[in-house]
Parts: sequence; structure tokens; C-alpha cells
Amino acid sequence: MNAKEAEVLLEQSLENYANGCAGKQELIADIRKLWYLEEGDVDAMQNVYLYLHLVKEVVERNASPESVKASLQRTRKLIRIDKMWEEMAKYKNLSGARTVDLKGKKTLYLDQNLFTRLLEGDTEKEGFPGKVQIVYSPAHIEEIYKSEEEYHKKELQKISYFTDNVILLYLDDVPTWMQEEPGYSYQRIKRTEKATQLAEEYKVLEQTDGDIFLPQYNTNQYRQIFNGQKPETFLWNFTKEVNAALRCLGAAYTVEQLEASEEPYRYSDINGKIHTLYKAMDLLGFKKDKIKNGNDRKVRSSRHDIEHLLYASSADCFCTADENMYFRAVNLFKLLKKGTDVKKCNDIHDIVSAANDLAG
Repeated sequence: MNAKEAEVLLEQSLENYANGCAGKQELIADIRKLWYLEEGDVDAMQNVYLYLHLVKEVVERNASPESVKASLQRTRKLIRIDKMWEEMAKYKNLSGARTVDLKGKKTLYLDQNLFTRLLEGDTEKEGFPGKVQIVYSPAHIEEIYKSEEEYHKKELQKISYFTDNVILLYLDDVPTWMQEEPGYSYQRIKRTEKATQLAEEYKVLEQTDGDIFLPQYNTNQYRQIFNGQKPETFLWNFTKEVNAALRCLGAAYTVEQLEASEEPYRYSDINGKIHTLYKAMDLLGFKKDKIKNGNDRKVRSSRHDIEHLLYASSADCFCTADENMYFRAVNLFKLLKKGTDVKKCNDIHDIVSAANDLAG
């Protein structure tokens, strides 16, 4: 048996034990099949050792199926994170960006749903006030890259037209407004496509976290409670439950500590906090999209929502047509002391109104 076959066997055996489909003796019987294990794929061998550690917990310490299920989930996530970083390390940054002086203009960031309507419509840039700069981010380009390729060139041209090539990038860990033709960002996304796919697979894997780590809150009754009381202050209404979710995610802070701390500014700080708080909301089912079993495409797409929130947190105004995204953004930006004004918009007319309000 080679290393890859052993990895698959061990993962499935542990899955069966965790779900109560097999007992300790069946697990031991599968381990005996590894007696003549051939060394091979280094990554697969590393994963075999990780899974064998979980088997050891069962054999020597009689670990329960519930504890193995949680450990197996953490191990699977660790394996995927390792693959993501390994993939990202292969690429050198391709950039045509230079810093830009916005000369006092207010920045307007659109969620992908509204951004797409703007690109597909016949609205002229002159319809927006001159004191407001519409901006784009790598998250916009990533979503366009996943759409029908025949429209990419036209969409990139329209992004350039509406945004004057103004993009938010993190320069030396600091959010910086730059000027870069969308084609450069598109090529970066193209070169790192495998890493993006791995990140989306990780998001799919996370969908079962609520059942595994916080089953007491993963009920229809709790979801109704969490979504029914003043959703714009969810993080304060249910601080105890949010803190429990943060602990499950390994966060070294609570809602109270975040509220008492200074505004996170650097990428290394803000990125982690937005991702973790967003995932805590997922665990508790707060304003979470209803996804039917097997609809991995929608789950993968939801990963980009976090990226949009990350970039939008540096803008003066964030517009979205998605009610769930709206309430999540309101909570996140308030807790993290971001001055970003969040607007719920349904169409281009609403976007123009938001821009006019921003211009003052």
C-alpha cells in the first residue's frame, strides 16, 4: 500500500469511527493493513502520521467518537491550510501598482452583487459625484475570473472606467490606495488559481463546524433567537454565545476585549479578526445564507464575502444588496471601530444616492 492509499484509508476509517459506523476493533483491523506501507508522496506520508496520532488516541486512551470527530475536523483543516500556504509560496508578486493621491475624495466600495450590476448596466461615470471615488479590490477580480471567460475583457475595461484603476492593496502590511490596471490583478488571480480553489475547499469543509464544535447552538430554535433580536447589534446581544464560538475557533480575545482595544489597522491584524468574527457568526447561524446539501458552489462563493468585508473596512462607504452581508458588516465594522458607513442598496439609483450622501 502506498502513502496516498494509506492516507485515504485512515481518513475514512476515522470518519467511520467518529460517526459511529465502526468500532475500535474495526479501526485496529484497518491499521493492520498498513503493515507493508511503502514510502512515497511526502505530503501523504505527513498526513498519514497525523491520522495515526488520532488512531493512537482511540487505541490507547479510548477517545470517544465525539472527540475523534472534532480532532479529525481540526486535522483536515490543518492539512488544507498547509497546502494553501505551500501553493502561495510558489508565486512571486506581479504588480503594476503605484500609490495614488485621492485628493480628499471619499471612497465607495461596492459588494460584488452591486458591482456586477454597475458593470452590466448602461450607467455613465458622470452620474456619480466628483468628490466620490468608486474603488475595486482583488476580491472583485477573483469573482470575475470565476465567471464566463468571454465577458472578462469587457468587464475589466469597465472596472478601469468606473474606478480610474484605483484599487486597495496592502503595502508593507498597511492598507494603501493604489492605481493599477485591473489586468495586473487578473493575472495575479490566474497564477494563484490553485490556491484559491484550496481556500474554497477549506470553506466547504467549515460548513460542518457548527455540528461538531457548537451543537448546542446549532438548532432552529437558537437560529431564530439569534436572527430575531435587533440584528444590527447581534455581537452585543449574544456576547456569551459569540465568545464561545470565538474560543472554538482558537481566538485569543473576546468581544469585550475587542471593544476595549484600538482599531485594528494592519493587514496581519484586521484580516484575522474579520475572518474569525465572520466564522463565529457562521457557527451561530447569524444571517447565514441557506445552503442546500451538496450546493458547494454557493459555499465556495461565500468565501469571497469575507474578502470583500476586509477591503471594504478601509473605505468610507460600503454598499451591498445582500441583507445578510449588510447586518454582518454593521456588526463587524462597529466592533472593530471602522468608520465605514454601511448602506443597503437595491439598484443603481440607490448606489448613486449613497454616493451623493457620501459627497455631502
